Amino acid sequence: FNVSNVVSNVTVTPQNPTICYGSLATFTASANNATSYTWSKDAQGVNVLGSNSSLSLDQTNYQLGSNTIYLTVGNAGGCAVSAIPVTFVVTEAPTNLVVSGNQNAYCTGSPILITPSANGANLTYEWSTTSNFATILDGSFVDAQGRLSYTPTAAATNVTYYVRAKSPGGCYKTAQTVVFSVSNVVSNVTVTPQNPTVCYGKSVTFTASAANATSYTWSKDAQGVNVIGTTSTLSLDQTNYQLGSNTIYL
Repeated sequence: FNVSNVVSNVTVTPQNPTICYGSLATFTASANNATSYTWSKDAQGVNVLGSNSSLSLDQTNYQLGSNTIYLTVGNAGGCAVSAIPVTFVVTEAPTNLVVSGNQNAYCTGSPILITPSANGANLTYEWSTTSNFATILDGSFVDAQGRLSYTPTAAATNVTYYVRAKSPGGCYKTAQTVVFSVSNVVSNVTVTPQNPTVCYGKSVTFTASAANATSYTWSKDAQGVNVIGTTSTLSLDQTNYQLGSNTIYL
C-alpha cells in the first residue's frame, strides 16, 4: 500500500478582504503536499467555483455585504483537509457625486469653500491636483467635512482640482473636476483731482488708477446702474452735472 504526506499549512491570501462591487475578488491558496484545490459556494463542495490554486470572482458570484466561499485542499493520495471558509466583504461605491459652491473666480486673500456630496453611507472625500490622485491634499486645503477650504495668496488661472467620494471599503467612482481662477485683489485706488471746483459749462475730467485693476466703471449711482464711463479717465460736461454739489461713483 501507499502512504501519502498529509496536507498541511493551508493559507489563503488575502484574508478577510473588503472589495468594491463590480471589482474582481481574487484569492490565492497554498499548502504543503497539496496537488488539488477546489473552491465552492458550499462546504460540501457541490457548487464548484474553481479548481486551481487561484480564484477570481466577479459580481455574478458575490453579493453586497458579507460573503463566504469554501476551499478544499487535497492530494493524489487522498489526503485532504476539511473545507475551509474564506470570507470577504463587498461594499458599494458612492453614487451621484456633485460639487457646489464654486464661484469660478476668486481674489487673493478671500476664502475658498467648495463642497462635494454623494450618495452613500459614511463617505469621505479626497481632493488632489492630479486626476490619478497620486497626491492627496491634506488639512491645509481640505477641512474635516471634506470640503476644499483655503485662502489663496497668489494669482493663478485655470486652477484645477479633482475630488472623489470614497466608501469605508475604499470604493470610489469617477471624480469630479473643479476649475477656477484667482486674481490679485484690487488696491490703492486713487482718483485725481480730488473734490475739484469747476465752472458751469466747462468739462470736468477725472483720472483713476489702482493696483491690479483691469476695468473701471463710473456711474451716477452706487449700484452702478446709470453708467457714464468705462475707462480709467472720465470727462463730464454740463449735461452730466448740476450747479452745487455733485457725486459720482467709481
